[in-house]
Amino acid sequence: EGSAKDCTCWLHGPSDLLSAPLPVTMAPPAALSQAPQVPGAVLDHIEEPLFGISHIGTDVRNVWYPIAIEHEIPRKSATSRAMGTRLLGEPIALYRDETNTVRCLADRCPHKNAKLSVGRVLDGKMECFYHGWQFDGKTGEVSHIPFLLPDKQTPPQAKTKSYPCVEKHHLIWVWPGDVDKADESLIPCYPEWLDKRLCFWGQTTEMPIDHSLWCENLMDIAHTPFAHDGQFSSRQDGKPLRYETKATKTGLFVDPQWAAEMRKDYPLKQTMEWIAPCTK
Repeated sequence: EGSAKDCTCWLHGPSDLLSAPLPVTMAPPAALSQAPQVPGAVLDHIEEPLFGISHIGTDVRNVWYPIAIEHEIPRKSATSRAMGTRLLGEPIALYRDETNTVRCLADRCPHKNAKLSVGRVLDGKMECFYHGWQFDGKTGEVSHIPFLLPDKQTPPQAKTKSYPCVEKHHLIWVWPGDVDKADESLIPCYPEWLDKRLCFWGQTTEMPIDHSLWCENLMDIAHTPFAHDGQFSSRQDGKPLRYETKATKTGLFVDPQWAAEMRKDYPLKQTMEWIAPCTK
């Protein structure tokens, strides 16, 4: 539960569009519900000092979280298994139903507390491996109990929690808060995500550290020449660095410039943005 999960997305395009891959790091969770966004628009920076982010709310539940890359939830014909993970410490199971719509249920059968993610997906329903109870992915209600007598009805408490779930911008977003507040327009979006001239590539990395440390690490590129010497960087790259940080409506925006990047003929450019909140 204390580990960090990072969904890192890369956009690639022709040389006349991008001089280098454009990193768009979505370190979950996503943008706050208190700061609605216009789809396709980058958030405007507001003039506040580095630590002036008191305007950002602290509600970590009513937020869309990018929980997986789209290909991590295979199409229904590719697998009969769900993907089990955790969100805010709560076990969840994700799978695609008969229409290939991604569904998210609490990873717990109310019968014997068995993990639903170790069961299988059958006809678009999540089936518990223990007694074969089948759950509707949209409502979380039990739709079939194999051993139930014909004259008996399914108990009303035979259901598990269902989470609002959306597949958008090549990511799977889950809302752990109040269902009636799950506004899809609150999912953050950047113009690059909508540009058809760019192609998408993404990966998920799980790290056994607190998520706040992972966010801090991603925002601090000065460690790269030393911590990753001989991997994808070199100690020789440890040169003067101008670090410009601005507060945004939902977090912090960082524009680091190495000494080489300050030249007009330098082709590479990298910026990073932290989108609050930051949780375990």
